[in-house]
Amino acid sequence: MREMKDSEVEWLGEVPEDWKVEPLWSHFRRSKKVGFPDEALLSVYRDHGVVPKDSRSDNHNVESADLQGYQLVQEGNLVVNKMKAWQGSLSISSIRGIVSPAYYVYTRESGSISDGYIHNLLRCMPYVLSYSLISKGVRVGQWDLQPELFRKTPVLVPPIQEQVKIATYLDKETSQIDTLISKKEQLIEKLLERRQALITQVVTKGLDPNVPMKDSGVESLGMIPASWSVTPLGRVLSSAVVDGPHTTPKFVDEGLPFLSVDAIVDGQLLELHTRLVSPSDFHLFRRKACPQRGDILMGKAASIGKIARVKTDWEFAIWSPLALLKIDKDRADAGFVEFSLKSEPTQFQINSLASANTQQNLSMSKIPALRIALPAKDEQIQAAAYLESRVGDIDTLVEKTRKAIELLKERRQALITQVVTGKIDVRGFADGNS
Repeated sequence: MREMKDSEVEWLGEVPEDWKVEPLWSHFRRSKKVGFPDEALLSVYRDHGVVPKDSRSDNHNVESADLQGYQLVQEGNLVVNKMKAWQGSLSISSIRGIVSPAYYVYTRESGSISDGYIHNLLRCMPYVLSYSLISKGVRVGQWDLQPELFRKTPVLVPPIQEQVKIATYLDKETSQIDTLISKKEQLIEKLLERRQALITQVVTKGLDPNVPMKDSGVESLGMIPASWSVTPLGRVLSSAVVDGPHTTPKFVDEGLPFLSVDAIVDGQLLELHTRLVSPSDFHLFRRKACPQRGDILMGKAASIGKIARVKTDWEFAIWSPLALLKIDKDRADAGFVEFSLKSEPTQFQINSLASANTQQNLSMSKIPALRIALPAKDEQIQAAAYLESRVGDIDTLVEKTRKAIELLKERRQALITQVVTGKIDVRGFADGNS
């Protein structure tokens, strides 16, 4: 058993006796090289490290029209998303490109640090938690990492040969976990595809496969049951479409819930992303847009086309990225309209009507023009109930799979932390055995 010593860093605890503890600045220097607009755009992710921006479909940030001020990243550079460092969004880059001026880029100055080792060390959980202590901001999500404090971050420096062993060991062990995660992520993709296909089938073709069909006259809808009609969304609304305030209110630590489009996750409205505002602001905003049970919320900015129905009596206010749709209960079933808005034909219409500046936006004046296929009211209720059950089963399986992925990620993170801080000794690792 190897000898340990106190690292004299509270959040690191004991470390191997022969490991050094040195400040980050003794190994990395801040770099800011600009004027490379033709280089590939890069992004840094908590789970994926530095990757080409266009390799990910979930990056909705729109780059500047002028890339002259973007910073050059070279292989071996440390790249930090200063607003998400507290989430672990930093990485040693293995590729060349440019990143936003909002990032920090560091060049490695020391030859006593292995890229593979430092990449894992700076992204392990104790370090990530430490970044939240040296980040400042008005609220979570807008915390900036303070560079003058980050440069003082204590870095564990094992002998270089052990660093290489650590990196090699972790590459092998984490790749096995990553393979399991990838398979489960692929399962989720297939389940979500099945979910979307099911919704589209039911809200455009109905539950009876033998009914006569007709051309809807809408390319995205295609053939629909002969007894159905094609209806502009505005005709099934009881009032005009409204949204929340277009100004940024003052957020408070104790107050009333104020939701934006990020509160819609997988078609459900979650309290997870709730911001709080003062009672006076809350009541002011509710006078403009008062969501109630049965209403439908639609993302019209940032993440357009996100749809969720209010299924509880929970009182909250909404921000401008959300549009509020109040369904006329005499004309339509809210559940059927919700599924219709989530279907592929309507999502296609939403994206076709959207405009893009720095981000996609859907004008509220265009929302009532969205066209949906509408059966008789009793058939709507029957179809919505069927989808609630079938989609619910799929969602349950998706949720179980996501929890399994989270457990694998926790296992992966725990392993990395134990190895890069010397709690697991891998000096004897060779030929795939430790």
